[in-house]
Amino acid sequence: MPDSAKYAATMAGDRHLKFRGYEVFRFGHDELRDRDRARPVVTEFFRTLLDRSSNGPI
Repeated sequence: MPDSAKYAATMAGDRHLKFRGYEVFRFGHDELRDRDRARPVVTEFFRTLLDRSSNGPI
C-alpha cells in the first residue's frame, strides 16, 4: 500500500530542489532492480544528459 505521507515528503523535497534551480530525474524501482536491466537505462540516461549539457545550458 502506498505511503501518502512519504509521497508528500518526497514531492515537497522535489519542489524545494526545483525552486533552487535543480532539475530532478527520477527512476522507478523496476528500472534499476537488477544490473542487467539497469545498465542500459543508466547508460542511456547519462549519454543523453551529457549530450544535452554539451549543446548548451540544461
